[in-house]
Parts: sequence; C-alpha cells; structure tokens
Amino acid sequence: MPVITQLDVLIVMYCGVIVGLGIVVKSGGAIDGIEILHIWFNRNYRITFDTFLLAVNVVIINIAAFVFLLVKAILSLAVY
Repeated sequence: MPVITQLDVLIVMYCGVIVGLGIVVKSGGAIDGIEILHIWFNRNYRITFDTFLLAVNVVIINIAAFVFLLVKAILSLAVY
C-alpha cells in the first residue's frame, strides 16, 4: 500500500475524519478492541465504559510518552 503522507498533522486529520464519520462503528466493527475488554470488566467489576476507557487511555498514552517522544503521544491523543 502506498504511503499517502509523512506529515504527522495530516495523518492525525485523516484518522480523525475516518473515526469521526463513524465508518468503523457503523459497519459493526470495534475501533480499538477496548469495547471487548470492557464487556469482560463490566461483568466482573461493574465499571462504566467511560471510566474504563479513560483509565486504559491514560495508561496507553503514558507508555507511549516514555517509549516514543511526548509529541507523538500528544498527536495520538488528537487522533483518538
């Protein structure tokens, strides 16, 4: 597959448009698999989806900030 662009800002914009349009969700897919994990956690621990999603995203962004640069972690926030 050919690379469309190397610019981080444009990559963020493209991903935001795709997620914002709901193409993935409307076709019955999960965006990142977090929905599937939440079903299990909700059955066992009664955690609401928004609380679970926030906790998972905080962990992922913190790991990304240490593994990659902080700028890349912040750009991933803009995508999500």
